[in-house]
Formats: sequence, structure tokens, C-alpha cells
Amino acid sequence: GEARVQLELARGEPVVEADPSGQQIDRGPAMSFGYVVAAAVLLAIGLAAGAFFGGASSEPVAPAATQPKLRFEVAQHESNVLQSDYALSPGGSHVAWNDLAGVHVRALDTLETRTIVAPPPGSDRLAEPVHAIAWSPDGTALAYCTKDKLWRVDVAGGAPVAVAQGEGLALAPDTLVWLPDDTLVSANPESDALSTAPAGGGTITPLLFEGPDDTLHFDAVVAAPGGGLVLARHRQGLGIVDTLSLYEDGVLTDLTRLDDWMITWIDCTAEAIWIIRVLESDRALWRLPFSAAERAVTGEPELVRSGVVAARVDASGTSLQVLEGGRAQSEIVWLDFEGELEPLERTFDGEWLMLSLTHAQDAILVNHFTSKSTVWSYDLERKVFVPVQTFAEATSTLAGTLPDGRLLASSFGALDTLAYPADGRGDPERIVQGVVADVTRDGAHALVIDNPMGGTPMLQAYELGSSEAPRDLRASVSVLTGLPRLSPDGNWLLFNAERNGETNVLLTRFPSGEGEWQVSVGGGGSAWFGDDDGFLYYQKGGLFQEAALELWRVPFVAAPGVQLGAPERLLTMEDPIDLAAYHAPTQRFVGIRRRSSAQRQLVIETGVR
Repeated sequence: GEARVQLELARGEPVVEADPSGQQIDRGPAMSFGYVVAAAVLLAIGLAAGAFFGGASSEPVAPAATQPKLRFEVAQHESNVLQSDYALSPGGSHVAWNDLAGVHVRALDTLETRTIVAPPPGSDRLAEPVHAIAWSPDGTALAYCTKDKLWRVDVAGGAPVAVAQGEGLALAPDTLVWLPDDTLVSANPESDALSTAPAGGGTITPLLFEGPDDTLHFDAVVAAPGGGLVLARHRQGLGIVDTLSLYEDGVLTDLTRLDDWMITWIDCTAEAIWIIRVLESDRALWRLPFSAAERAVTGEPELVRSGVVAARVDASGTSLQVLEGGRAQSEIVWLDFEGELEPLERTFDGEWLMLSLTHAQDAILVNHFTSKSTVWSYDLERKVFVPVQTFAEATSTLAGTLPDGRLLASSFGALDTLAYPADGRGDPERIVQGVVADVTRDGAHALVIDNPMGGTPMLQAYELGSSEAPRDLRASVSVLTGLPRLSPDGNWLLFNAERNGETNVLLTRFPSGEGEWQVSVGGGGSAWFGDDDGFLYYQKGGLFQEAALELWRVPFVAAPGVQLGAPERLLTMEDPIDLAAYHAPTQRFVGIRRRSSAQRQLVIETGVR
């Protein structure tokens, strides 16, 4: 447990532990680089690297055989065990991490964990989730990001101090850096901009803005030896491709392009760039030879270790900090208005599922992302899962099916929507450019998201089968906060957008886009029409917002004039759940619940390279 610190010898000597009953348990030889399955994030991707790295080694890099390895468990708030950031202090003596219960620091030579950013009294959760953390160069303070504020806190103790406020801050692990000149750099994974602010307090200013035609978003950022930044950036329109780039003296230079790589973390030493790559339902740590003196990649990537959730490497590249353990699992659940949960019978490895209902609402479609996409259909009458379609690349199936039963799917690379025959035979038909988010029940119109993964998603109305281009309805909508939905009669549209500095659920007419009414108050996420029950429903928080799920409803009258009542909170769920669809026949929601199957362990070892 938390009170156990274990020193293993990498020679392979037996490791003996005590279980709770007092019996000794022989774990066998200590594996220096054992493969431990970890949680996967975002989209899982293909197995091969690109053309330049076609010969990348898949053999693990061997560590020195005689160096000690320190291992201890990291206790975390279960509901966001997959979202924490980890940071090793510059001297390597302390480790810091965050979860929903706070920001924690631990000296590696003690058993004591100290919480330096704590929840308010009477609560076990922070008022605002922490998304990224970074140590000061001297190791005396930590910086961290909440939604729209940048903070610093002294490790020795004291209240956190807000140093800057604004948009574009880090909202994911490994996207905050504290530079030697006392500047904080933040990369927002939901946009294509870098921001900077003085660590002592000041204004958040843009450092780099690439534009939606080039950079989709930055996946990770780290300081480069000798100055500048190394960035992992995801490129627009190229599918699953990440590019490593060097930003120095105001110039962005590409170091290498990695086809079929999804990068979640990077570190940089004088001789290597260290990368965590999502692969199937696992994350793996890779080492890419790099010369800081030449500012260039000098070789091919080598697999260091599988089963890595997070990692840190010291400046010499010889001491490695690895967080391992805890396979991500997802299950599909029903949720009723009383808060009762009913899970379906099977779980899915990995943490990425996409759910939708068939047009007839007689089945749940489950899109399971691994290195490809497999779409399953759960028959609500027979209560069985049946595989429907397998795609060679990651796809989305937001709208489910057309009235004729054909499956709608969009490639994350091409971002076109195709209709696939329900029996899996025959060629697909291209429907429209963009991602179809919903279809009216009469099959006459489709709701399309143009540029869904860029900085300015556009909602469009498209007449199915028409030769005319889709018609623009709303620009700069938020599809990350919640997906847009059409009413059962096809006359209304719910969507998310920012108004007056706050993202809320809004209502407009469809397909005209005329009029606009605010549905939620104080923020809102995904929203649904309640068929003929006279209510609109929306959620706050949830799994991807790293907060408790709240379900709200709003009375809605469409004619003779739009009337919206006051929002009423129906329930709060502490479980890490996101709702995906409303099933009108049973008046229940279908959603995804995320679990980690094992306790995380932090491993510190030397002699890596």
C-alpha cells in the first residue's frame, strides 16, 4: 500500500513482500523492464512508424544491470486516475502529481505525501480541477493550471497565488513548462497556440500561433537543452500524424514527422528526445536519438518500455521516473432520472469509446478505438453485442445510422462522412464533406460539423441527396464541450458555444438557424431533447471535464413562442461518467464509465542509458 517502499535489485533477485495477513509472498525475480499494461488516451493508433522510421527498433533498450530501482504506489482519486500530470523535481529528489483531490508532493527518500493544494473544507475534490503542473528551475515551487488561471505555490507551504488569468492555458498533462528565465509556457491541446506568462505574475500573451491550416493542436511541450522548446504538434488534415518541432528565437523548425504516432508526452536531454506513444490500448516509452548541439534528430526511435502512463528523465538521461500500471477499461451504462446505474455485460479495453443510437433507436452503436475502429451494435431487444464494421483507421460515428440503416462514419484524416451498407457488403457512399453529427428522423436533413478538430468548428445544415453545398448556421461552436443535437421533429438544434466568456447550451431553429436562446446557466455540456416530454436535458462536468456529473433539465415550449423555464438539477453522480445519448422509449441515458483496473506505481531507476 501507500506505506510500502520497495527497493528492487535489477539483477533479478527475488522480491519478497508481506500481504495483509502477514504471510510473505515471493513475487519471483524482479523484472527490470517488465511489460505492465497502462491506460490509453485519445485515439489509439497504427502499429508502424512512418516511412523514415520504418525500421524503428521494437526491442526494449536494456538498462544497466546493477543499479537499484525504487518502487512505490501512488494513491490517487479514482475518478481521474487517467488524467494526472507528474513532475520530477530538477534535482530528482521529489515527485509531484495532481488528481481531483489536490496537488501532492513526495520526497523519494520518505513515506510521507504532502498535499500542498487541498480541496475546500468539507470536500474531497478541488473546486477547480488542476490540468498540468511544472516545477520551478530551483525546485522550490510548483506552477499549475486550472481552466483559466495560472497558479504557483511554494513547496515548503503557503497558500497558492494566482499569477495570471486568461484563455489558452494548459488543459492536459505535460503541457506546462517553467523555463530558466522564470517564464511559464503553456500549450493548450484544444487549440493551436502557445502562451507565455511571467512566473512572478503578469499577463498571458501569445507566444506562437500557427493557424488551423497547419497545426491542429500541441500535444506536449518541453524545454530544450541550450534554449528553446521541443513541441509535439498534431497536424491538420494529415490523419494520425505527429510532428516534433523545435521553437527557438521566434522560429519553428520541424525535426521529424512521425506517421501513425499519437504522442502524449515528451522530454528532451542532450542526446535524446523521450516520447510516450499511444499504441493499441497501451502507452509505450520510446527514445529518439537527438543532438542538442546540432539541433537535429540523429537516429531512429527505440522502444524503451511498454505499459507507461507517465515518465520523466533527468538531464543526464540516466535516471528514469516511470509511472506504470492500471489498464484503462470502459463500460457502457444506463442511467435513469433517479440516478440508478445499469451496466451492460461487457467492458472494453482502453479508454476511448464513442456511443450513438441507431436511427430507429433499437440498438446502441459502440465505436471502439484501438489501432483501428471496430463498431459494435448492441441489440436492445436481444441484449447481445454484434460486430458491424471494422475500419483500418480511427473513425467517428456520431450520427449512428441513416433511416435506411446504413452506418455513417467519418475518417479523422479525410473528415468526410461516408455511408456504409448495413450488411457490410458493397462500397460506401460519400455523403458530405465534414462530420455528420445528427440526422432528422425523416432523413431529409443532416447536421454537419465542418472543421471539427480545428480552432473554429462550423455547424452546417445539409439537405441529404442534394447537390448544393451545406449552409452555414453557427461559427466557432464548441464541439469538445458537447456535441450538437437535433430535435425529434427536426425543427430545433441544441449546441454549445461561448457567449460573454462562458460556454453554455444554446437553442436555435433548424435548418434555418434563426433565433438563439440560452438553455443552461453557469455552463453546460452535452444536451438532448426529451422527445415529447416537454423538457431539454443537459449535463455539467463528467469524465472528460474531470468533475462530478450533474444532470439538469429545462422546461421547453416551442409554440406559439419559445418559452424556457428555469434549469433544475436532477442528480449528481460522483462516478467518472459521460452521457452520450438519450433513449426516449425507456427515458434513460446511455453513457460511458471509465475505470482503471490496477493501482498506479511509480518506479525510479538509474542506468537507463
